[in-house]
Amino acid sequence: MTPEQTAAQRYEERQNKILALIDQITGDLAIHSRNFDKDGRRNWAYIGDLAYVEELLEQVAEFTNNKE
Repeated sequence: MTPEQTAAQRYEERQNKILALIDQITGDLAIHSRNFDKDGRRNWAYIGDLAYVEELLEQVAEFTNNKE
């Protein structure tokens, strides 16, 4: 962060980074799904992966939904 940056500029940078991460997660989930479909046994570890991701995203949702 440069000293000339305003709070609004820094906010926008952070928001854009979060949106980029959401896009990345969406793409990664598509790859995860393809790998699950390729696995002839449909390994239960994939479900565990998704359960963990869901748990983390629920924490994010609770944090961002904190009403004042």
